[in-house]
Amino acid sequence: MFVIGLIVLAFYWGTAFRRFTWEITSPIHFRGDIQGGGYAWGTAANGPEGFLNIYERMRHQRSGYLPPPTEPDGSILPANRVRWNRWLDYAPLRLSIMTLWAGHNQRVFKDQSPENWRDDYDFNRPVLLFNTAMELMGAVCAFFIVRMWVIRKAYPAPTVSWPKELWLRFRGASPPMLEPVPAHAPFTGWAAGLIAALALWFNPAMVISAHGWPTWDMWIVPMYLLAIMLASYDFWLFSGLVMGLGVMFKGQQLVGAPVFLAWTLLLGRISRAVGWVCGFCIAIAAVASPWILTIIPPDKLEALWNFQSRSFHPWEVRYVAERVWNGPAILWALGVLLASVAAPLVRRLKNRRIQWSLFAAIGLLLAYPIFHRHDTRAVAMLLAGLAAFALATWFCRRWRSRVTFSLTSVAISILLGLLFFNGSTAWWDCGIRYGTQHWRKLVMGVTSNLPGILANRYGWSMDDLDEIAFKLDAGNTLHLISTPIDVSVQAFLQGLFVLAMIPCLWGVARHARRNDPRFLVAITAPWLVFFCFPPQIHERYLLFAAGVGAILIGQSVGMFLLSLLMTIATWCMTIHVMLNAGDRGGFGRLLANHFPDWMTARAGFTMRRIMEGLYPDIGYGIVLMGLIFIYVCVRSTPARRLPPENKQ
Repeated sequence: MFVIGLIVLAFYWGTAFRRFTWEITSPIHFRGDIQGGGYAWGTAANGPEGFLNIYERMRHQRSGYLPPPTEPDGSILPANRVRWNRWLDYAPLRLSIMTLWAGHNQRVFKDQSPENWRDDYDFNRPVLLFNTAMELMGAVCAFFIVRMWVIRKAYPAPTVSWPKELWLRFRGASPPMLEPVPAHAPFTGWAAGLIAALALWFNPAMVISAHGWPTWDMWIVPMYLLAIMLASYDFWLFSGLVMGLGVMFKGQQLVGAPVFLAWTLLLGRISRAVGWVCGFCIAIAAVASPWILTIIPPDKLEALWNFQSRSFHPWEVRYVAERVWNGPAILWALGVLLASVAAPLVRRLKNRRIQWSLFAAIGLLLAYPIFHRHDTRAVAMLLAGLAAFALATWFCRRWRSRVTFSLTSVAISILLGLLFFNGSTAWWDCGIRYGTQHWRKLVMGVTSNLPGILANRYGWSMDDLDEIAFKLDAGNTLHLISTPIDVSVQAFLQGLFVLAMIPCLWGVARHARRNDPRFLVAITAPWLVFFCFPPQIHERYLLFAAGVGAILIGQSVGMFLLSLLMTIATWCMTIHVMLNAGDRGGFGRLLANHFPDWMTARAGFTMRRIMEGLYPDIGYGIVLMGLIFIYVCVRSTPARRLPPENKQ
């Protein structure tokens, strides 16, 4: 009853805390994201061109000077050079949430203009409630993850090396194991799980990002934790589905994908890796299918791009192109679905001639849609895929395997439409790939990480990522290379990130194999090194590590305290940007009204001065935390290193 009462009170206080955060930060809301980004793009997607075509229109746009815009008939306009600096950079599911929000407000508030965003709670309630639901889901997942890994600490674990364990299992022998810890009570792990859930639910960095800024960066944390929880309970297909959907919410979710591949492949669990990849492909194909199964005719698409190149306003829509069904891609997908359903049934036939005749008929059906291309290589590749498909289907004996294989086959067939059936990659170009090219700067905002330190303390160029950081030649590489190589700033920092990820991923597999709670550190570390080392990082991206870090209470109090330091650091960087862009005087007066004994009307200016003093030097501490996490990833818990005969 005490736990139930605590959960009810935590939910009530948490929702009140979020509403208070929205009200107290109203003078410093960062309107560029929610007004000029989310609501404006959502309103545009509700316009005459529709959700799909807004990606098609913006796909061809890029920063800089474009070729001379022309009329559909080919004549050049008088204004033959147009400067354009804005792109659509929203992943499809992210824009779908904004579209639903804008459509709701158009019905309720009768507001049709993207510029008429209002800074009141009722107007923004749908997005804020969705953020709250995501945070609640993250807290629930944190509870189950921590409880699971606190309990798994009692499980036996191998005492031999990975190669020897695999060799013993291949020979049918069991590897020597650590002695299991005595059985625990039914409520083992509940205390640590509740602390993790409460730490995430009341995380000030998560709350100010979702309800003070407000933005949607925190969506990554609950989706990642849900995927980890499903994988921990051995639901690998659904874990892949969640990660695929997470990528379609926020492209940065891809940083967490290597964790699951290392977790499975480095332990030799190929079937689980295949299941995870199948789920991932199914989710990506399901969201991307509208851009593949329907297309804009080439002549109309060219006219749409010509109009966009002449436009001076991101929401200006005067040319609407209608989509048509992509017949070959649809026939191909239906053929794959039919084959995946029919092949297991055909396999049961006793007459071999009838079996192979039916398989040949299915193969011809699948190959028919591509014959119109007259592309020999495409036909050869797809026929080879059909042969692999028939063999794989032949060995799918369980119905769950058949369903999974059928869904995956259809998903891959839909994605193949991008290569063979003129499917559009606008959803990828605008929603995911453009995010890696949007801000060509060393850091964005007030990011206190290694690139921020190099730019502000050592004079590295903020705007030139192609500047040469150093050169590799025979002298400084022990004569391993003969031709000198110029290493750019971007390549150098991205190389550091890749090198830092290697021990993190190795730690994921190692600690998962040993049922070691340091696994929780290993799955958090990639998000921390993602903030520490690469260029083009925003200040609020430390939120990913700070949010996931709530689960570290399941490993040790010390690592949990480090996650609290990350929370403080990302909160400081977030409020710093909000104070720079907002009304500091109005914010200070609100603080003074609510906390007259602690704050004055100048509190907003005082806070900004403190935050400016922290930038970028708190980056030294953040980078040090990253190195600590890497060290913990490659070390084992001392009590788990001893074989049974050496235990006291």
